[in-house]
Amino acid sequence: MTSFSQAPREASAMSDLGSQVPYWDAAAAAKTFTHPLHLPWLDGISRHPAILDYGCGYGRSMKELEQHGFGNLTGVDASPEMIDRARRLHPTMRFTALDAPPALPHPDAGFDAALLFAVLTCTAMKPNTG
Repeated sequence: MTSFSQAPREASAMSDLGSQVPYWDAAAAAKTFTHPLHLPWLDGISRHPAILDYGCGYGRSMKELEQHGFGNLTGVDASPEMIDRARRLHPTMRFTALDAPPALPHPDAGFDAALLFAVLTCTAMKPNTG
């Protein structure tokens, strides 16, 4: 049986998340995301679960979920400027800037579902050279 250890690669990728913060902070004021939320994914889903939008940016996906009846929404992002914009655009929604991504300032099992909408396209894994 072959065993693969991903710890060094995962640790490297997670520490690189913080290096993207200056880019997203600079882009926060004007960046517009246009990739549509695929609405059929919502068919048959209760509108009451606690949903975490990890990498929520300025809250665009959360607003769309709210418009389709979802109400228990929380967004987190590594960019404080994106979170500031989200709070200005959607003052009744919950947003938190991540101090140490990927760690959350919320209890384990505090959400029923997590949304990572176009987040993984911004994460690059460095090859393990060890």
